[in-house]
Amino acid sequence: MRRPYSAPQLTRRETGYVYTQAKRPFFSRDKSIAFFSITCIVLALTALTQRKKIKNLASMDRSHALELANLRSTQRKDRNEIVALSDQIRDMKLRYRIENDLRNQIVRRELGGESER
Repeated sequence: MRRPYSAPQLTRRETGYVYTQAKRPFFSRDKSIAFFSITCIVLALTALTQRKKIKNLASMDRSHALELANLRSTQRKDRNEIVALSDQIRDMKLRYRIENDLRNQIVRRELGGESER
C-alpha cells in the first residue's frame, strides 16, 4: 500500500523560528505560598517547644536549687551534730580522766594510810 504524498516537513530550526521554552520557576506561586506557610508553622512549633524546654530547664534549676539548699541545711545540721558529739566525747574523756585521777589519789591515800599503820 502506498502512502499519500506529503511535502517534507521543515523543522522549526530550518524555518528560522526561534523557540525558547520559558523557564518555569521551580515553585509556582501556589507552591511557594504553601512552602512559606509550612515553614512558618514549623518555625512556630520549634519556638514553642524550645520555650517549653527552657521553662522545664528553669523549673529543673529551681528544683535543683531547692535540693541543694536542703542538702546544705542537712549538712549544716549534721556538722552541728558532729561538733556537739565531739564536744560530748571531749567532755566525757575529761570527766573520765578526772574520775580516774581521783580514784588513783584515793587508792594512793588508802595504800599510803595502810602502809603508815
